[in-house]
Amino acid sequence: ETDRMNQELEQLRGQLSQALRDQEALGAAVSGMDVGSANAAYLRLSQTIGGTERRIRDNISETGRLERAVDKGLSIA
Repeated sequence: ETDRMNQELEQLRGQLSQALRDQEALGAAVSGMDVGSANAAYLRLSQTIGGTERRIRDNISETGRLERAVDKGLSIA
């Protein structure tokens, strides 16, 4: 279970890094007044953030299930 959680955290870290790259691309496009590139960069950033939010919600839900299972196991023991 710990390995899976570590893998999830690494995937989140990767998504956050991607969000930073997308944000930098958006900033560069806006600074250069390149509307087409700015729109494309905004779309990528929005999709990355949406995916990251879903992954975080899934992890929170999974963590809650794990905590309940541990609590149940402890009460049985």
